[in-house]
Amino acid sequence: HGLAWSNDVNHHTARYKANNLFFVSMYDHMHQRGYVENIPGMPMCACMDQMPIVTRSDCTQVDLTEDWEVVFDGSAFTGRLTKVEVDFNACRGRNNRNNDLWAYAARLYDEGRMTAQQFGKVGRVLTNDQNCYHAVENAKAENGFVTAYKHDVDNWTFVAGRDEMKLGEHFGREAFNTAFVDQSLNEANPIIMRICPDCAETHKRIYYRRLTDIPDNFDLLHNILYYRSSSGQAGNIWNTDFTLHSTYEDAVSGSNPWLCPNNSFDYGATFYGQCSPTGARIRNQRSRFHDYFEKNNVAYYGNKAEDEGLQVIETTPIKGRDYAGGVALKADDGTIYMTGSGRDIWSSHDDFNYLSEDAEEDLTVIVHAGDISVSRSSWSKSGIMFRSSLETNAAHYSLFLTGGNGICFQGRLTTGSHPQHWGCTQSGAKEAWLKVEKRISTYTSFTGTENGEGVIAWTQVHSRNIPAIEENGGFYRVGLGISSASYWAQEVVFSGYSSESYFFPSASPTVSASPTIVKPVATQSTICNGGVPSRA
Repeated sequence: HGLAWSNDVNHHTARYKANNLFFVSMYDHMHQRGYVENIPGMPMCACMDQMPIVTRSDCTQVDLTEDWEVVFDGSAFTGRLTKVEVDFNACRGRNNRNNDLWAYAARLYDEGRMTAQQFGKVGRVLTNDQNCYHAVENAKAENGFVTAYKHDVDNWTFVAGRDEMKLGEHFGREAFNTAFVDQSLNEANPIIMRICPDCAETHKRIYYRRLTDIPDNFDLLHNILYYRSSSGQAGNIWNTDFTLHSTYEDAVSGSNPWLCPNNSFDYGATFYGQCSPTGARIRNQRSRFHDYFEKNNVAYYGNKAEDEGLQVIETTPIKGRDYAGGVALKADDGTIYMTGSGRDIWSSHDDFNYLSEDAEEDLTVIVHAGDISVSRSSWSKSGIMFRSSLETNAAHYSLFLTGGNGICFQGRLTTGSHPQHWGCTQSGAKEAWLKVEKRISTYTSFTGTENGEGVIAWTQVHSRNIPAIEENGGFYRVGLGISSASYWAQEVVFSGYSSESYFFPSASPTVSASPTIVKPVATQSTICNGGVPSRA
């Protein structure tokens, strides 16, 4: 139980704060209710910063009826307080939340009677939530502790996590399907493990056993991380497409599947459906990754050895705004599964995910872009980028496959200048072969058309001279960029990536050393074997 008052010493809450304190502590609590001892770890009466962390507190405020006598002596008025009636009532707080100390402090702050710093101190003790999450996190940080889980890398691969359990950006649809199904240690029934240290004991570790093939174009991981509805989504229906289990051994064998109340999975409770080992309804164990009022420290792992199959390769989020992020994973055949969120590669500062390497020579870069998933904007961009630096406003030349406007060529002529749009071709294209040639300071774009025999015919679509790309002593960055033009990351599958040096005046290109973070799967040519460029 508590009380609060205004900084204004003439305000009635400040003038009668001692009366309020006496009423709450001596009359109401001790005399009326018999509260005469402190709770262990908490003093009977103290200022806010001496009290332990709690979720909420009752609150009492003073309400006054004052009688005043005013006398006019012919030249001046004189006022005198003659009578005061003090009532003690439940506090009336912000948004009509009564008998709540945090809400009452919020009202004082809203009315300018409490400073932001003072209100912040209130929030560090009264958490105004159900589980003291942020206060506990703050206490852990002050003592150097974090919530974590050390997984067995011989059997599990991290695929998604949030808050302190986030080891990196989560996989995209195709990367997850590849790792979860094609590379699973339990091929017949692939398994996902959810770890939630802050969940109920029975729900700290949940195993998801897949029963059916994942439908084409169905984003299972997105469903697990974000889906909430009154009904299930085709492709992930309980007891048809999956079951839940308490142990890995049960998940492998299919034994002891979890039960749901009334034999009904609640799809509003993301992933676990309010189900449990016994069928008892267990609430508040869900964690949608964009909702910070649910379970926060949560991670998912696929049943795949982490050092086999898809491997994470480093990308650089170019954070011109607030959405940039993503991950890239490389398969044994050189295919790159890359995700990217970001406001846009446009305006004064670019916001996107960039997989790049240093370069200083003339290059020819080729890649096939396709299998775009979660494209929410016609101006999402995925493709080849030559860039002067990793600064958000750097000069660049780029050839992009967009979300709906076709293949577009854009750039920024000088660092800090406004970007340029030079046009698009093949409106509505969903996949494309892309090529950019750098010759001294001239950048030339091509699109490719592959015939049934693997031959790629290249068509020049644009060329531009941009000396500023090499303004840093002749060095620049080159690679693949993705911006979803959205908070949500989109995934693009890049195949056939090659980066090839070119030296004048030789009539034939010479293959350069392999990039450190993206291995070329073959050398450039006009013949494509199995979707990968190679020499005839």
